[in-house]
Amino acid sequence: KKLTIYQSTAWCEQEGFRKFIEHKFPSIKIYYRDIESGCGWYGTNDSTGEYFPERYILESYVDTQLFNTIEEAAEYVSGIVNQKVEANMKAIELALDNFEEENEDDDVFYSFHQIQVVDN
Repeated sequence: KKLTIYQSTAWCEQEGFRKFIEHKFPSIKIYYRDIESGCGWYGTNDSTGEYFPERYILESYVDTQLFNTIEEAAEYVSGIVNQKVEANMKAIELALDNFEEENEDDDVFYSFHQIQVVDN
């Protein structure tokens, strides 16, 4: 069985809430994903990816996309910039930066990040 708790908070995961439940109910493990673009924080404690398999995030002026692999992200970004982009962070960031510069009059914005696995 699975219990899902959706908690929306400002800035980061409410660590006290999670630790209280895990302490009171030792058989329960709570997994979370933090996405706080304003502070540049992207993290999860789901090291296996069973509950939050996405490890990359692309935020834009249009929407937000999550990707399980860097290859999926590179393929998606290749479609945006209309050229093949290598599957690595630097290549994706460079391609998006160049695309933003080429389209600076159109208020184009992209921000690509890796979701870090944290141990707590």
